[in-house]
Amino acid sequence: MAQASGHSIALPDQPNSLPITRNAQGNLGIPGEQPTYDTAGRIEPKGETSVSTTMTGKFCLGQLVATPAALEALERNNVSGHTYIQMHAAGEWGVLSDEDAYLNDMAVEDGSRILSAYLLPDETKIWIITDAEIDEKHNREVTTILLPEDY
Repeated sequence: MAQASGHSIALPDQPNSLPITRNAQGNLGIPGEQPTYDTAGRIEPKGETSVSTTMTGKFCLGQLVATPAALEALERNNVSGHTYIQMHAAGEWGVLSDEDAYLNDMAVEDGSRILSAYLLPDETKIWIITDAEIDEKHNREVTTILLPEDY
């Protein structure tokens, strides 16, 4: 298991992604707080603050993982992956077309894959993808934070 910014990371079976794990305080990934937006709709960088990992959302997220490049981009921008996961889980799809946002709304209902896209303060685009449901209880196996080029 490797260390990144004080958080342990490891993922069997998928060499290009790493789970976002909880630290001793129960926080996920890079600590953050509720987002503040700039005039272009991007989240402004924040300092280190603690956040709760308890989330309610429109759908099950499954295991949370991130690619190394996505973790580096979040850290470089001093923003929290947790913030973007919260928006994704709440159905705030980010910088998607109206058609793609509609498809996400339908995916929440029919259990298919969900994709959100967000711009970091330095204009780096990140995607968050939640896989399709795997059973009749609406469970989903994994949600991944990645850069488009990681796909």
